[in-house]
Amino acid sequence: MKDTFYFSHDYNARTDPKIKRLMAKHGMTGYGIYWAIIEDLYNNANALQTDCESIAYDLRVDSEIIKSIIFDFDLFKIDGEIFSSLSIQRRLDDRNEKSEKARKSAQYRWNNKTDNANAMRTHSDGNAIKERKGKESKLNNPNGLLLSSQKNDANNNSGSVPIQKIIEAWNERTKLSKVNTISESRKKAIRARWNEHGKDGIWKVFLKTFESDFLNGKNESNWMASFDWVMNPTNFVKILDGNYDNREKPKTNGKRYNEILPGDPRYVSNFENIDEINL
Repeated sequence: MKDTFYFSHDYNARTDPKIKRLMAKHGMTGYGIYWAIIEDLYNNANALQTDCESIAYDLRVDSEIIKSIIFDFDLFKIDGEIFSSLSIQRRLDDRNEKSEKARKSAQYRWNNKTDNANAMRTHSDGNAIKERKGKESKLNNPNGLLLSSQKNDANNNSGSVPIQKIIEAWNERTKLSKVNTISESRKKAIRARWNEHGKDGIWKVFLKTFESDFLNGKNESNWMASFDWVMNPTNFVKILDGNYDNREKPKTNGKRYNEILPGDPRYVSNFENIDEINL
């Protein structure tokens, strides 16, 4: 499970002149959207693309409001197609500094404790402990089988993740851009999503992506999702949660537009035949 951190929310945030101008134009709706964007920035290492339509679709609001909040009130730092928050960066730097100090302090205490323990432990004590642990291990696991915790470690080993097959499954079925190179960053993202959500989670996200009108370019700017965008941890969870599912379900001869039905090579009925997909 991904680590979740809290962030401080200044109780007097609404007295900030920039926030006041924001609220004067967009009211409490704009104020709420602002904090939703702040949450997403924290969840993405304080860097988001200035893709107003995608953010608007995710929050179910008008893209013009998103564009105004990002660009009109000097609330964010704009760097090309990426925006961030100076306030968030200060808080992240402060948190990282405190974490590093705490880590060094704990390491110092542990080293002192270990040194003291080693000074007191005799050679015979060490042999006795090893012998006792060996006997306990044989009694608890006489056949030498992997225990459940050991199995989890083995399953999560990066070598067991079928990276090539996952990319092939995407390339064979997607109408979006295909993956032509397997970079280290892509390998890292695939391993992380596999360990977090497993085979079923990855395939479910692929299917939802294939079905989503918005992610396939049916939006005002004709923007289309990419493999890297889908495998981003925040975007992956949003797709999995249905944030990009089609809002309307128009019927065409009994079939919803872009719906994947039996006979389509991308189709997996209720994921019952998930093992037939070559991942």
